[in-house]
Amino acid sequence: MILDAQIGDYDMEQVVLDIGSYVNVVTRQTWEPMGKPTLRWSLVRSRMANQQKIILLGRLSGVKVDLDGVRSTAGFELIEIMDDRNPYRAFLGTEWAFYNNVIINLKKRQMSFEDGKNRVMTPIDPSYGQRYVEQVKEEIELDNIYNLT
Repeated sequence: MILDAQIGDYDMEQVVLDIGSYVNVVTRQTWEPMGKPTLRWSLVRSRMANQQKIILLGRLSGVKVDLDGVRSTAGFELIEIMDDRNPYRAFLGTEWAFYNNVIINLKKRQMSFEDGKNRVMTPIDPSYGQRYVEQVKEEIELDNIYNLT
C-alpha cells in the first residue's frame, strides 16, 4: 500500500506500508533532504526480496511520522539504492504497524491504523474507494467496568 506521509519535517509521497517487512526503511535519497540527521550504528542485517544482501548505513531513531493525522514515532534503517530508479522514498514495516494498531481485514479488503485519537480507514486496493479518517471513540473495557462495580 502506498501512502503520503510527513516524516520528521519532510513531506513525501510514495511511502510504502509493507507489513511483510520487519524494519522501517528510509533511503539515502530521502535522508539527505531531511537535513542528514545523525545516524546511529545499527545491528540489523537485511536482505532484499531477491536475497541480495544490503548494507545499512545507520539507524534514525525517534523520527516523527504523520499519516493522515495518525502521529507516532519510528526508527528507520538507512539504505542506499544503487540503481537510477527510486521506487520508494521510505517504507514502514511491522514495527510501525504494531505500535499503530494496524488491522488488515482481507474479507472487507480494507486496513485501519490509529494512534488512539485518529483512525485511518483505507481500502487495500485504491479502486475500492477513498481513504478516510475518523476520531477514535473512547471504549470502556470490561475490566474497567468490573473495577467500577
